[in-house]
Amino acid sequence: RTTELTETNEQLIVEVRDREQAERELRESEEKFRTITSSAKDAILMLDDDGNITYWNEAATDIFRYSEAEALGKDLHHYLPHGPGGPHDGDSGSGRVHDHTSVRDIASSGATIEWIVSPSRHVRGRG
Repeated sequence: RTTELTETNEQLIVEVRDREQAERELRESEEKFRTITSSAKDAILMLDDDGNITYWNEAATDIFRYSEAEALGKDLHHYLPHGPGGPHDGDSGSGRVHDHTSVRDIASSGATIEWIVSPSRHVRGRG
């Protein structure tokens, strides 16, 4: 019984050590992401599977003149140009964003911008 408890304890120690390492790596990765996105001069947005904005960096606020609070949870198509060549399905301005679309537009700030939309897929647990 003592041998079994010792082995279980050693396994727990290894699991705790591995979890602590994973948590450290996650914190470092999150810090890199925050550093990159907060210092970027380009708008960086993240969307959920329905096209709703889940992340909006400071540059997006400067370019589009919408605060993060105003943009979060909104459909990206609210901010995209409509009509031929727009990176959305149909004329309604709703639907999924097509892969690697590039469109020139005028932001609410009056600046000419080029949208480069490159959807990526993050699978939970597979970073």
